[in-house]
This record gives sequence, C-alpha cells and structure tokens, in this order.
Amino acid sequence: MAWQTYIAGLHMDLTTFKSEDGIEILINTETGESFCSVSGYARMSGKAKSSIHDRLKTVQKEEENSAKIPTSKGTRTVRLVTEDLITDWIVDDNPKIAKQLLKAGVRMFLHKLAGYQVTSTAIQKPLSTIELFEQSLAIAKQHEQRLANLEEENFALKQQLTEQQHLLEAVDMETQANATELERFKNGHGYWYSIAGYCNLKGVKESIQWMKSQGRKASALCRQKGISPQKVNDPRFGVVGTYPDSILEELVW
Repeated sequence: MAWQTYIAGLHMDLTTFKSEDGIEILINTETGESFCSVSGYARMSGKAKSSIHDRLKTVQKEEENSAKIPTSKGTRTVRLVTEDLITDWIVDDNPKIAKQLLKAGVRMFLHKLAGYQVTSTAIQKPLSTIELFEQSLAIAKQHEQRLANLEEENFALKQQLTEQQHLLEAVDMETQANATELERFKNGHGYWYSIAGYCNLKGVKESIQWMKSQGRKASALCRQKGISPQKVNDPRFGVVGTYPDSILEELVW
C-alpha cells in the first residue's frame, strides 16, 4: 500500500510501500532514491529496532532524514535509513539479503557498462480522476479507430469479392455465348452478334437508344428472311438478341 508523505529537507515527494514480507520502503518517485523506515530495515536485517535507532544517532541528526506519514491512525514520524547506510550495514546484518541486493546492483551496473540508459520508471504517481478518464478516453478512441479500419477493410474486401463474382459470371456467359456461336457457325449460319458486340467489333460508339434502334432494324430484316434472332445473356444489358453477321452487314454503321 502507498501513501503520499512529507519529509523535511531535500526529499519532498516520497511514496511509502510495504512488501509482502512487511518491509516498509519509501521511494522518491521523481529521482528514484529509496529508503527504509527503521522498522522496515529491522525486519529486513533481523536486527532490533532499538539498535537501528542507536546507529542512526551516530550518523545523522534526527531531523535530517525523517518523514511524516499520514495513516488511518493519524500522522506518524519515521526515521529513514538511506541507501548508503543500507549498503554499509546489510552485508554484516543479513548476508543472504545482501547477496540479493548485490545481484540486482550488478545487473544494473553491467547494463550501464553495455551502454543501456538505465532509469527508474517503475514507480509512478497514482493517476488523478481526470488523468484516468483521459487515459480511458484515449484507449476508447484507439479501439474505435481500429474498428473503423476493420470495417473499411471488410467493405473493400466485400467489394472485391463482388467484382470477382461478376467477372466470373461474365466469363461464364461469354464462354456459353462463344460455344453457341461456334455451333451456329458449324451449321452454316455464320457468326452471330448482339448489337453491342457488333459495335465493339466495328469500333462504333453510340448511345443505348441508337443500339436499340439497330436491334429493331436487324429483327425486321430477320423476319423478312425467315431467320429467328437468338436470345443470350449479356452481363451489361441482361437478355439481348443476336443476329447473323450477314444481316448486320446490311445495316448502316
């Protein structure tokens, strides 16, 4: 658990923690500097609190490193054991703990030698209500943007699939039409074309109304000669009539 504390002197922004073992630790969340309370160091080292108090009297004045900590039972003042003092004392007081501290320190030191910029970023001030709201809002906006991107991708994919389906249908219709044309040609009827297909063959570009008019003329010529126009599926215009090239050649293009 952590509390904001006030300490006389240089250390103005401390946060108090208690480990699972009940060791009370105070950390400056701006500089990363850390301390133990007397009771915390006593629990860590296995020494009596009274002996720790006696040691502190010989190395520092009481007001130099003491913190006022607000608790549920009111404000209490605690003496602090600095990092330097912990380093000096813990080797003799508790070699097992000292080995763990040394291992952690060696790792950080070697990281620095390797060129890493080692900083203390694990300790942060608790976010205010406004900061929490802004953080939640930012996360929600990111999530909303991701959903929007997914929807756009899905829409584009659906369009692509639809276009591919239409292309397959057109290819299938064209294949069927080509097979029909080949069969007619074998039977001596020549090549048959729709009006739009014949326009493409001739390079003629006219309106749909003009092509309909040509269709009516071609149908009339077919009736005169006893020829029945054949219906085929066109992917652009639906069901359209087709006519022998001999009939279409009689029209004006």
